[in-house]
Amino acid sequence: MSRVITALALALALLLLLAPAHAGAIQYGEPDDGAHPYVGGLVYQVGDAQFVGCSGTLIGPTTFLTAAHCYPDETFQLVGVTFDDAFVPGESAVVPLDNAAFVPYPGYDGTPYTDVAVVLLPYDPGVGYAALPEIGLLDTLAPGNEPGNQPRDLTAVGYGTTGLNRGAGGPPEFVYPDVRMRAENRIVGLNSQRLGDLLVQTTAAPGTGGGTCYGDSGGPFFVQGTNIVVATTITGSNRNCGGSDINLRIDTAVVQEFLGAYL
Repeated sequence: MSRVITALALALALLLLLAPAHAGAIQYGEPDDGAHPYVGGLVYQVGDAQFVGCSGTLIGPTTFLTAAHCYPDETFQLVGVTFDDAFVPGESAVVPLDNAAFVPYPGYDGTPYTDVAVVLLPYDPGVGYAALPEIGLLDTLAPGNEPGNQPRDLTAVGYGTTGLNRGAGGPPEFVYPDVRMRAENRIVGLNSQRLGDLLVQTTAAPGTGGGTCYGDSGGPFFVQGTNIVVATTITGSNRNCGGSDINLRIDTAVVQEFLGAYL
């Protein structure tokens, strides 16, 4: 759910909607308020405008985990990564980068199963790191595997859209405050094909839209109450960020072999 891959005109229009207040970024979430300081936002520039287009997680001194589909290009130039609770162009601290710092998984083919990348920072920003999971950890947390047959909750974090303003029956309008938010989600299924993906669904507002949305791509899902990142936001089952999220498993050998080359 990358904000970067939207049309240029839409991206420029969305910049007018940025708000400094904690209006909510992950759908039906709440301000992170420094709870996950190692979660950052990829800052892009289009013309003279800057905005957070994707999210990610620092997993080592200079290794930032994100999604491959957040790749920069000639239109969306990668400026850097911010770890501020709220990104304000010209005011927020940004670790400076360029497009060459973005390294997608070499087998990325445009599908969720291969959608992982790292961004290589020039120095340690000093915000701490998230921890990688043991291989297969999600298999022990999935529905039916916990005592009492209850799946484990996960915490999604990202800088994405607050949700939709539909007006008087008009088309959806996405609002981007560029604020780091979090929301609780629940695993509803697993899929281990190829690199594997994880299907999770929010418990915040079932049936009304929740969890992650545009701009949260690459952002982490933590085992609730820990700093263990077990999945990253990739896409969703509804283009208006309604149903379930489909996210890349980080607890696979293939993903961790790729990440290990940069740790």
